[in-house]
Parts: sequence; structure tokens; C-alpha cells
Amino acid sequence: MGMDIFGISPKLVGEKPEIDWEKTDDEAKKQYFEELNKWENNNPGYYFRANIWSWRPINLIIDYVNQKYELGLETDGFSDNSGCGLNTQEECDKLAEGIKKFLEKADLNDEEDALYLCLGLWVDEKGSFIRNEDVENELNEEFPFGRILQGSVISKDGNRYYPAWSTSVSHINEFILFLQHCGGFNIY
Repeated sequence: MGMDIFGISPKLVGEKPEIDWEKTDDEAKKQYFEELNKWENNNPGYYFRANIWSWRPINLIIDYVNQKYELGLETDGFSDNSGCGLNTQEECDKLAEGIKKFLEKADLNDEEDALYLCLGLWVDEKGSFIRNEDVENELNEEFPFGRILQGSVISKDGNRYYPAWSTSVSHINEFILFLQHCGGFNIY
């Protein structure tokens, strides 16, 4: 599950590739997806995608900057696929600037830096969920709900753990670029 976010009025360059799925072989499908990817990269305000594990931290950042910088944006419904969003480019520009400020203040500059959101669910270095309730309780007590981390933590059992929800700076920057070109958006 994830979030598919479409721009309301992006400025588009070139024609979006199309394909007849019933009359297409595997090679033509591969070529179609390559062309679609290139077209989407040339049209950053058209579409932004995030899986739910990545969207939750982005959505938390949205709520945080909206409140911190008093942007006055209506963000109810951003946590689900109901079509909510922002209606104007002006609103999107405000949000993009707020997120940029957030990244600067958090000293998150390297594209590969990650932002982890503590929401009570933890994974080990292999990405497997913790099965030890004592370790999970220890981590949740030390790193409460809503806390943001920039890396892993070591528990008393000596193992390295990560909050299950994370996103990279590069993905946040993709969202900023989308915001700067979308003309408003809807989340599905």
C-alpha cells in the first residue's frame, strides 16, 4: 500500500507515453516503462509516489512545518487515500519552503541520509520486525511515539534496531520538487 499523489495542474513537457496492453510483448512493455519513467522525470509535478512506510514520516514533516511556520494549510486527510490535498501552487510553494527549512535545521543534507519516525514498531538490521516484547517496550520507552531519529539505536541486548518507518532525504527532495511544479495535488 502506498500513496499516489497527482498534480492538479502541472506544466507538462512532451506527450505521455501510451501502450495497448493487450497487443504488447515483454520487450515493448519494458520500453514503455523506460519511456514513462523518462517522461515522469521531465514532468516532476505530474506524479509522486510513496509507500506507506515512507509517507508517514513525510506526512509528519508536513504537519510539523505547517504548525511550526504557521502556514495555515488544511492537511486533514493527508494520511489516507481519499483525494485530499492542496488546491493551489501558492500553498504547495509554502509547504516546499517549510520542508526545505526543516531539512536545513535538522542538518539533513546528504541525499542518502535517512529520517526514521518512532511509532512503536521496530525492525532489526535485516528489516525483520522485533519479536521480543521486552526489547520493543524498552525502545518505545526510550524513544517515544513521534520522535525522529537519524539512524539506528542499540538496545540493552546489544543489537541494532531501527524504527520501521523511514524515508531518505532524496525522497523528501523529490517531494519538494513535485510540490514546486504540481499546481496543487490530490492524494490517492
